[in-house]
Amino acid sequence: TNIALSPDGATLAYVGEMNGTSSLYVRRMDQIEIRPLAGTEGAMGPVFSPDGAWIAFVADRKLKKVPMLGGSPTVVNEGNPDAFSLDWTPDGSIIFTRGFTLGLARVSASGGDA
Repeated sequence: TNIALSPDGATLAYVGEMNGTSSLYVRRMDQIEIRPLAGTEGAMGPVFSPDGAWIAFVADRKLKKVPMLGGSPTVVNEGNPDAFSLDWTPDGSIIFTRGFTLGLARVSASGGDA
């Protein structure tokens, strides 16, 4: 759950650890360079948007998203999502669970209430 491949298969996103802090890292499959994504400390459960431009993840008990090319993460939902069950649908929604027995929730990828 801590690794994701972009829809076109060209980019790998994963949770890595440096100096005791986990963050998101991305690597183009045709390159050796690994790039950390700033502001993603504590990230878990990355998932790409259908167009591959964004990566959703959970950190600080919040659902967040960050541009795949870098930039500041934004909070999508503060509903205590479970990092083990995320999916970004083609209609622009992110589906997640709030716990094993609490069922599924849906939120617009642009943010709001689930």
